[in-house]
Amino acid sequence: MFIYFEVIKELEPKNILDAGMFLKRIGNVSRQVMNQKIPKEICLDGIDFFPEVCFPVWKNVYDRIITPQDFMTGCGSEKYCLGIVLGSDGLEKDSDLENVFKKMGSCCEYLFYDCQMVSFMKDVRDKMVRDIRIGQDIYYFMDNHI
Repeated sequence: MFIYFEVIKELEPKNILDAGMFLKRIGNVSRQVMNQKIPKEICLDGIDFFPEVCFPVWKNVYDRIITPQDFMTGCGSEKYCLGIVLGSDGLEKDSDLENVFKKMGSCCEYLFYDCQMVSFMKDVRDKMVRDIRIGQDIYYFMDNHI
């Protein structure tokens, strides 16, 4: 959870695409956790892989919530500064995840993802990828300038 907020704080993106809605899945009801927060000025959009679990509070956390299908059919045509996919092991069962992740590569300047997503990255030789290790966990930050 700390790394999610730390990357946002360091990058200072104007907009974020959170595939899998990490804040929703960890039970957050605001954009703030302890002393970390996502400023309201940052547009935070979420791709919801679990729309059947819906509470109105998440409409206050995320500026816009879309389904993977809507994202794939053009609803996600905007350009984002940062795309995030964390906790992807809980999303693996969804058949759209690989396609969503690949499409994020074409609409996000930077991607921040966990090790589960590495299997979807067939050709990253032309990209600048940096691994971030926190204890036993490894995360990846890709400079994907589009």
